[in-house]
Amino acid sequence: MNALEMWLVSYLANALWIVPLIFAAAWAAARLAQRLGPGPAHRIWVFALVTEALLPAIQLHLFNIEILRLFGLSGISSPVHSRTAITFSAFAGGHERKLILSHDALAAIATVYIAGLTYFATRLAYSLWKTHRIAMRADERCEERVADRWRTVAAFLSVDAGIAESAEIPGPVTVGVRRKLLLLPRGFASHTAEDLDAVMAHECAHMARHDFLKNLLYSLVSLPCAFHPFLWLTRARLSESREMVCDAIAAEMLDGPQTYARSLLRLASAMLERPQVDIHAIGIFDANHFERRIMRLTAGTASSGSVLRTLTFVACAAIGFGTCASALTLRTEIGTEANGLTGRAMAKEEAHPSMPVLISSKMPEYPAEGKEAHLSGICLVGLTVDQQGMPQDVHILRSLRPDFDRNAVAAVQEYRFKPALSEGKPVSRQIKVEVKFAYF
Repeated sequence: MNALEMWLVSYLANALWIVPLIFAAAWAAARLAQRLGPGPAHRIWVFALVTEALLPAIQLHLFNIEILRLFGLSGISSPVHSRTAITFSAFAGGHERKLILSHDALAAIATVYIAGLTYFATRLAYSLWKTHRIAMRADERCEERVADRWRTVAAFLSVDAGIAESAEIPGPVTVGVRRKLLLLPRGFASHTAEDLDAVMAHECAHMARHDFLKNLLYSLVSLPCAFHPFLWLTRARLSESREMVCDAIAAEMLDGPQTYARSLLRLASAMLERPQVDIHAIGIFDANHFERRIMRLTAGTASSGSVLRTLTFVACAAIGFGTCASALTLRTEIGTEANGLTGRAMAKEEAHPSMPVLISSKMPEYPAEGKEAHLSGICLVGLTVDQQGMPQDVHILRSLRPDFDRNAVAAVQEYRFKPALSEGKPVSRQIKVEVKFAYF
């Protein structure tokens, strides 16, 4: 398994459980922040989406002590059948759980993951191309009264954008990064002036917030775990909260939330019979949770003082920090093995006898003085594995510090091996072990 395959499988294994954990934490934080309006909840879901995509790739743990390599003293290495271990690690002094899978199995997992990633990336690229094609085909010769209303609404939020009609879309949408454009379905101008103002105010809010560009960035960032159902739920919550933010902006621009809510319901009823089109655009009907949107509009936002805002922020930050710390501590680690060796081990064999195979090990204790000094380093330990697989004559070949040396020797003395074989018979074999003490 090469480095890329190892990273991909490690990311996949982490994402399977980290993404639901972050979603649950974001849901709890959003519930706490809902009294403060849709803005804080939307920021929580944005943070959750980015964290779900990036956190599985971070491999950080405290006081990690691991065997790096297992060396023979001399001779020419013979072919080694390698396997791969998935190791669940915790803080120093904790326990490790290992799942041993074959190289071929993990390579197959990596291949399937890459294929899925390619599918989602291709689908995103196709939707962008389709959106661009629809925008290029749109007719910018709108009715004068519609164009005048749009210029008035756009000027209110200082938005420089065009307006056009298209027969290829079911509802109003916003497209474009450098050249923003409001696309209306063919015949949409027949709606009442009140409904037109509601749509234009909502879409103008999207443009003022640069939501088309943000949505594209969210799609790109979340591609690595686009397969995950909980990421789909996060995207849905993010879209819903984004629409609520724009609903609030639009309601302020018009005659209040009650009038805007009535327009929203009328427009939703008119759009029900229209077929949906899968394009990369931002529209007033992106989130289908109309009941919650209407309830949010009619309920308004409760007044909140600075103390409540501060307490809510602290509570949400505590939830986020605790979740991220838990994910980093209990991450899933991928490493290669030689002949089933635990950790990242490499062996050199003599011309004829095979190498001893490590079947059990003990993690060294990180000295307390080393933690205070933030000391990291490597002890090189020499030993002889006898015919029963027991370590003998364990000694330090390269010292780190006396307290580290003692702990390294004590740990290696607890190792158990499958003895080396020569012509099918167990033989003694001298080897070296590098034990790494790392402080992060």
